[in-house]
Amino acid sequence: MDVTTLIVIFLAFTSVTVVTNTLLILFAYKGFSGFTMKVTEAVREFESSAEAREWLASLERAAAQAVVVTEVTKQKMADYDPVLESLQGRYGFVLAKVDARVDDLAESLSATAARVRDAVAEPVEKLEVVTGALKKAVSFIDPDATSTP
Repeated sequence: MDVTTLIVIFLAFTSVTVVTNTLLILFAYKGFSGFTMKVTEAVREFESSAEAREWLASLERAAAQAVVVTEVTKQKMADYDPVLESLQGRYGFVLAKVDARVDDLAESLSATAARVRDAVAEPVEKLEVVTGALKKAVSFIDPDATSTP
């Protein structure tokens, strides 16, 4: 290929690229200008609306009241902080005492239950030994008496 042909091809691709970029920029400009016009119109309607002004004023009053309530609550919490710390310390000690007493009670109940179990189990074991011996004695005397039908 000749150099002039290559230059012509290069210039053709370059011009196509420049035209494409120009069109893209033009469409973007048109889109953004339409969007800007709509936003501007909406803001103007919002500014001129008495209802919107009342709404904004009520929001401003609500925000001011929220600030006041937050500050009052913050101050009251700061005032009650020492009282809460004192209550926590006092009731923490009481809860520890109750926990220790419950542990002692549980140990006592466990020991009592073991004594009751042992008191009941010992006679039952002796009764089993006696009944076993009686069965053997009866079966020795009358072998047919202990057989099951």
